[in-house]
Amino acid sequence: AFVLTTLGCSWEALVERGLYLVHAVKCAITPEDRHQNPPDHVTDACASHHFVQEILLIKPSAVVVFGKAPFRALMSVPGVRSSMPRGLGLSCSVAYLVEKTNGGVQISANDWHFQLFGSRFPLVARREASQILQKAARYAGIVQ
Repeated sequence: AFVLTTLGCSWEALVERGLYLVHAVKCAITPEDRHQNPPDHVTDACASHHFVQEILLIKPSAVVVFGKAPFRALMSVPGVRSSMPRGLGLSCSVAYLVEKTNGGVQISANDWHFQLFGSRFPLVARREASQILQKAARYAGIVQ
């Protein structure tokens, strides 16, 4: 519902325009305190087996990561970690990620080039996450 409300289109229209929604961590996590933040070892194990293959098949022109776990998963894609600008690593905070990717930052990982947008999770910062998702969708040509 967050994606549909934010982008103002039906799911069918968004998919036709090239929107993909890929969960970075494929392992079930029990919700706790309004979040489902998996431990790092779970993200590392799941992302390397599943997420990496999916994202490399799609190779989107824009990627939005909603929080630390998806960012960590993205960093497991070959070539991504070494392409990150200085300071954008696994130890950076989500606030720093959001600040440094404001408006998007170009990442070149092997033969895949994309604009990275970092956001806090929508349940924590809905307005901010909506604005970032809209910027990314405009960049990718999914919405005007």
